Amino acid sequence: MSEFRFLYFQKDAQGRMARVETLGEKPLPLNVHIDNARELGDPPEGPCRIDVSGIGMEMRVYPSEEAYRAAGLKLAPLTLIPMGAVPPRKDYPDFVESAHVLFAGKVLEAEAYPDTGPECPNCGVLLETEALRFRLYFRTEEHVEAGCVASGVAWLYGDMEMG
Repeated sequence: MSEFRFLYFQKDAQGRMARVETLGEKPLPLNVHIDNARELGDPPEGPCRIDVSGIGMEMRVYPSEEAYRAAGLKLAPLTLIPMGAVPPRKDYPDFVESAHVLFAGKVLEAEAYPDTGPECPNCGVLLETEALRFRLYFRTEEHVEAGCVASGVAWLYGDMEMG
């Protein structure tokens, strides 16, 4: 479970999403869809823990940090950008908040799910970014193992505990 500062709940298409901040010198705002939000009611601002997972989209996997850097991508190999929490610019009137992040991270653990259907994730990893460590599930034809770098977009969700 990752520790955050809970700010408030808001509705999303799937239920309720929490606006939280990472802890540390430079707090990062994130939106996370909370599966058990109904059980929590309307808690006050304060410390919380979330078992964060993500569904990956537009995924790319690189065998190493060196291969990731050689691809000439603009994101650092350990990056987390809360694209669903912060509009791309101030004059963006149609921005709708979501639980999406843009990321690049190091794979710490990997597990293949070869018997899943063609539309289901066939890979699960423990991913480390600069601001968050979380479980990520996605579909890929690439070989994924610890030490790889994965990048893409993820929709974050999980169960939350206050306190």
